[in-house]
Amino acid sequence: MTCCPPTAKAKNIELKSEVSRDVPAQLIGDPLRLRQCIINLVGNAIKFTSIGSVSLRIGITSSLDPANCRLVIHISDTSIGMDEEGISKLFQKFSQADSSTTRRYGGSGLGLAISQHLVRHMGGEIKATSEPGKGSQFTFEAELPIDKTDIADSANPVKSTPRSIEKGRSARILGADDDRVNHMVFKQMIGLLGHETVAVKNGQEAVTSARNEEWDLILMDVQMPVMDGVEATRILRSDPATASIPIIAVTASIMSAEQSHYLDSGFSAVLPKPLRRETLKSCLDHWLKA
Repeated sequence: MTCCPPTAKAKNIELKSEVSRDVPAQLIGDPLRLRQCIINLVGNAIKFTSIGSVSLRIGITSSLDPANCRLVIHISDTSIGMDEEGISKLFQKFSQADSSTTRRYGGSGLGLAISQHLVRHMGGEIKATSEPGKGSQFTFEAELPIDKTDIADSANPVKSTPRSIEKGRSARILGADDDRVNHMVFKQMIGLLGHETVAVKNGQEAVTSARNEEWDLILMDVQMPVMDGVEATRILRSDPATASIPIIAVTASIMSAEQSHYLDSGFSAVLPKPLRRETLKSCLDHWLKA
């Protein structure tokens, strides 16, 4: 397909995008981080292209691991291009190929440095090739777990079972997270879904609250001070009074091996950060049955 955002249309540049049919329909990851990298690279290509086109292609590499997908994002353009020295400076903060580039096209070059930093956090590396007058190509990869089913169904049913909620009663949900902003997110999202919630700031408080009060479900951050979510979950699973409570891990660590570790530690399911209302609703609908 082709599209023309205002910046490209104003320069009469064609912007092309193509997603391979091999790319899975659903992947687990950080959409904001991935989107920012793509926007930075495409925007940079448009800025330095005066005539021609900018192309975005998304595909995958072959993998022996059926649980993971390695995305390949490729951006090419018909820009002014650059020599090897210019390429070597690309990902330095506040640097462009030369000073005349800054005067003509503006900008500091910080966007590429930020993109490289974000891509490295996704297990990849941005690579650039170019020749003066012959355009540039940027490629990076990101390894993401494949979401083959609804994320709420990734649970081990042996550890916990869905809770039955009496008609007309709101579910009581305990949220454990050391970040006050996340407390506000929990309360707002859960309230909009028609349930009650109380937030605590570490695993130890979650264990104490679960033993002293009745909870239908626990949203547990994995990394917390005093006692982390993994240890708290192991303690709750070892106590017959709390062993069957659905405990959902909420974490930014969503690689396949890490998810398996969390499920093996007693979590019922894993939700990725940043927490999204639609994903949370799907999870609660699964674990809280009217």
